[in-house]
Amino acid sequence: MPNFLSNFQPSTKTIILAVGFILILFSIPFSFVLVRETQVFKSKAGLDIISLLPNSTLREVPTSPLDDLKKLLNSSSSAKKSIDTSSVDPVTVSFGATLSLKIAMQGRPVDKQSGKIFVGIAEGVVKTKPTYLLTYTVDFPDSGAYEGLSLAGLTAGTIYTAYIKGPSHIDSASTFTMSATESVLNNSSPIDLTAGDLNEDNTINVNDTNILKGVIGLTSDSPLWNARADINLDKVINNLDMLYVIRNQNKTGASGVWFSPPPIASSSAQASGSAEPRGGFWLWVPPKDNLTADI
Repeated sequence: MPNFLSNFQPSTKTIILAVGFILILFSIPFSFVLVRETQVFKSKAGLDIISLLPNSTLREVPTSPLDDLKKLLNSSSSAKKSIDTSSVDPVTVSFGATLSLKIAMQGRPVDKQSGKIFVGIAEGVVKTKPTYLLTYTVDFPDSGAYEGLSLAGLTAGTIYTAYIKGPSHIDSASTFTMSATESVLNNSSPIDLTAGDLNEDNTINVNDTNILKGVIGLTSDSPLWNARADINLDKVINNLDMLYVIRNQNKTGASGVWFSPPPIASSSAQASGSAEPRGGFWLWVPPKDNLTADI
């Protein structure tokens, strides 16, 4: 048998193919190791994502990436809704624009300012015989402060004037630029109401003097008692009340003298000598024969 191996001289091509074959044989086990490690890494990454989901455990294996995304979006939406609800500030809840004011009726003690007060709102600055857009008869407390009077229907940013009149007092006016929330008259300072108008015509003159003369000396127990003439609320009509009428003679309220057409109020209203404001500057004034009664 000839020794052909000793005479065999491999070509360069043959050597390259042999080396390549050997490299391929060595690379196969390495590839298996690499693939295995990659799968382990992906598995660990998946578990890390699951652990970040709300209320998740290692036993909760996602069925698909789409399911994971849906869970994450739903969880984020619920959390946002919870935050929005808890941040609601009840102070921001509004029931419309309002007016707040405080009055000081001349002659009365500071802590006895209660009574039915007329409040009329007209557009623009102070003027006589205004056309009221809103009118109220407001029950003021003893403090003289009232908050939350509705200005519904008026326009924010517009200039209005409030006319305020108390029993036995001529009216005062306070101009304000309406706020969209709360308008406060006179920078929260009391609005002074001048005493002495006993016949409710918004002026103080000899007619008021004569009314007080007719009831002077009466006490609150008298059947002819006139509460309007008791300006200082001491339950007796005397010279102390007359002093305010004389001191304020010939003064007229900010809206001018109030006029009245012939009485058209009901018989009960005429008998009691009182009536609610009817709008505008027209208010019912009792007939002369009732001026000494409780009007």
